[in-house]
Amino acid sequence: RRVDDIRNETDYIHADERVHSELCAPLKIGDKIIGVLNAESIKKSAFTKDDENLLEIIAGQLAGAIQRLRIADAETHQTTLLTRANALIRVLAQVGSRAAAASAPEGVMRTLGSELGRIGMTCMVALPRDEKTLSIAYTSIPRHVVDLFERVNKIPLGELPIPLRVLLPPDDRELAPHLVEDPRETISRIITGQPAQIVQKTMHKIGIGDQVPVCQLPLTSDGKLQGVLWMWGEGIKENDLPTLSIFSNQVAIALQNSRLLTEVQRLAILDHGTGIFNRRHFFELAEQEFSKARRYRHHLTAIIVDVDNFKIFNDHYGHIIGDQVLYQVAQSLRSNLREGDILGRYGGEEFSILLPFTSLETARGVAQRLCEQVAGTKVRNGDQQLAVTVSIGLAEYEPEMKTLLSLVERADQAMYTAKESGGNRIHG
Repeated sequence: RRVDDIRNETDYIHADERVHSELCAPLKIGDKIIGVLNAESIKKSAFTKDDENLLEIIAGQLAGAIQRLRIADAETHQTTLLTRANALIRVLAQVGSRAAAASAPEGVMRTLGSELGRIGMTCMVALPRDEKTLSIAYTSIPRHVVDLFERVNKIPLGELPIPLRVLLPPDDRELAPHLVEDPRETISRIITGQPAQIVQKTMHKIGIGDQVPVCQLPLTSDGKLQGVLWMWGEGIKENDLPTLSIFSNQVAIALQNSRLLTEVQRLAILDHGTGIFNRRHFFELAEQEFSKARRYRHHLTAIIVDVDNFKIFNDHYGHIIGDQVLYQVAQSLRSNLREGDILGRYGGEEFSILLPFTSLETARGVAQRLCEQVAGTKVRNGDQQLAVTVSIGLAEYEPEMKTLLSLVERADQAMYTAKESGGNRIHG
């Protein structure tokens, strides 16, 4: 547009009183105006039609140049984001692969914390306590800070209940990866009843500030929530969420696999019917203790326990009752042994026990207590309370015994003597 005298234009905004004439052309990309190119003069009627055409040509060229710069800038920004995302993917892939190599959930979480610490990030993992509550299972927060938190809040960090609802977004959808907008509010809803200054101090101690974003990542595998991971550290951005979401899936799978592996390993060493060690694992552990006793000449006593009249339980009451008898006897034995004692299913209705650092005299007291505890055990069969007793044989390691089996066999022989003497007694 060309204006010969702007003073005759009522809608003109005067920025410079000396200006009399003006020439302007829109900067357009297609049908979109992105700006205006303006020429002014202190003379009236200073511009001609040729000037107007020239300005329009210049405006078109300038608009094209601006658009190319914007595209180049967007491409540079996108390249920068892509480069950063790729770098983050590489780092997190290393973290995830090392965590996945751990054979237990605790190992996965410790590896996760250690590896994230190498790239300047702190983390915390909460695992489901029940369908509506989580509890913190691991954090890479320094131990002295955790100790301070527990003293101030008068509760161990791992016992602090985290209602799942406080982690949900305002629209109450399911958990999704996101940057926590207000960490202070979230922490306040978890640590209820604490004044704002305590919450603020807690945030400061664990490294969360205004410039340190907190990322909340649900750990989901096969559609099931395995836990929640919080990560914080400088440099986390909204654009990182897709990458972090992939990473959290990898961590969730690692946790699930480690749980499955732990369960498989647990089942491989336990007797299915009684929940105590099976024969193979009992002898694996017992061999270690036998080797120590031979090498260091310390006391070691073996015990064999046999359920009296077990065939009658099976034949008269059925195998279900027989299984209950074995289970309850096993639990009674386990609850009356020390942590370092080894209890296993020897075979059939027999149980094997190894008491490290225990003389025969001391073991007799243990065996008598076990005998009495089992005798006090009753197995319910409808309205009946069935009494159960056991015969127990003992043998202590002696230097001439070259193998564990020789020790166990001597205890087994003593058990048969107890059984032949009427049962519900010890011998050895």
